[in-house]
Amino acid sequence: MLRIVCLLVLAVCVSAISFKDCGHAEVTKLDVSGCTGSGPCVLHKNTNISVTINFKANQKTSHAKWYLHAKIGGVDTDLTALLPGVDLDACHSTSCPINSGDTKQVVFKFTIPKEAPVVSDVDVTTKLIGDAGDLLCTVTHGDVKE
Repeated sequence: MLRIVCLLVLAVCVSAISFKDCGHAEVTKLDVSGCTGSGPCVLHKNTNISVTINFKANQKTSHAKWYLHAKIGGVDTDLTALLPGVDLDACHSTSCPINSGDTKQVVFKFTIPKEAPVVSDVDVTTKLIGDAGDLLCTVTHGDVKE
């Protein structure tokens, strides 16, 4: 059940939706399939999700790993520790090494399970970690509904 919640939280983390940059303005565009606008991202269970982030690299790196945290009911949760089997290697969706100043796009795809619980008022911090620290950082807000 906790794994399902974690997938749901990841789904609300990005879209051509509004987001707060918690890095140094590296992110130029954030998209989640089925989610648009300036309000919270509302996604639905049993739906295929594609998360796409465009960013300008702030460092040279040979590796890029997803790092996800969420505030669920006010509790900070490390999603990367709760998602076994999920590919956290961003170099599988973009070419690595990445050079400082490169404009890159990373994509993460998954399905929100139909058994997943409804989740509201979730804040998700998404980071991409390179060899020298954060390549990008965003905070987004959203809900998962039936």
